Amino acid sequence: MNEFSRFWFVGSSYSGNEDQTNRFIKKGIWQNGYQDKYLDLVRSIQPGDKIAIKSSYTRKRGLPFDNKGQAVSVMGIKAIGVVTRNQGDGRFLDV
Repeated sequence: MNEFSRFWFVGSSYSGNEDQTNRFIKKGIWQNGYQDKYLDLVRSIQPGDKIAIKSSYTRKRGLPFDNKGQAVSVMGIKAIGVVTRNQGDGRFLDV
């Protein structure tokens, strides 16, 4: 690995609310939920790259700044890991 690490933020919800986070953690994988999108991007992920399963949502309360009552975009991190193997199919990573 060179002096710069690569970090990937990935999703874990398919078809709306089908959150796959627990399955991914249990199996030590991450899976691209699309069969026809982002395949080349996923193929470019290398062993040693860091990966984080994220969740994006909006929030109005409990923020560390004055949002003047407006909803703001927030990203939460559900899990972090290191890619150990890219299966080369554009869909599956071992983590």
